[in-house]
Amino acid sequence: MSNTVLRPKTRDEWMKLRESGIGSSEVGTILGLNPYETPYQLWRRKVGIDPPKEQNFAMKAGHYLENAVSLFYRDETGKEIIKASAGDWIIKSNECPWMQVSPDRTFWIPGMPKRKENKGILECKTTQMEVNGDDVPQYWFAQLQYQLGVAEYSQGALAWLTMGREFGYRDFVFDREFFDFMAEEVARFWVD
Repeated sequence: MSNTVLRPKTRDEWMKLRESGIGSSEVGTILGLNPYETPYQLWRRKVGIDPPKEQNFAMKAGHYLENAVSLFYRDETGKEIIKASAGDWIIKSNECPWMQVSPDRTFWIPGMPKRKENKGILECKTTQMEVNGDDVPQYWFAQLQYQLGVAEYSQGALAWLTMGREFGYRDFVFDREFFDFMAEEVARFWVD
């Protein structure tokens, strides 16, 4: 699977581009893992029956706090966060153009030459719920695996700030079998 990186000029342009496919924050919904939205509700938004989600305070705060979470991750792991990865950008599959992702940050895999294939994805979360690093929310895991598959990266991490007081993270490797399953489900949702 090859991909194309899109760098919209404005946040509004980025938001509009996200409507043209299934992003990583939506894959958990399609799989029935998202406790906040059903596949039917997502379908209604995608076909234009319901309006796009309005950004609420928690969503806005989460976006603003991505940098803080990435700095905590850098401090805990020593991994170099790629500054150019901050901001609104999209990686779109060339073979399945409805598959697209917008990673929060990327990092260099330690000990490897600084080349595209040696990047990892960092998905940043801010939450009010307790998070067990050995049992992260399934929709978070699906989101990261979808990003890794579309971006063609082998490593990633989930990092979270709980109630503004506790930081945690968990590193993951790409799971091809799970990604292939998700890709089939996403195609069925988008095409059928």
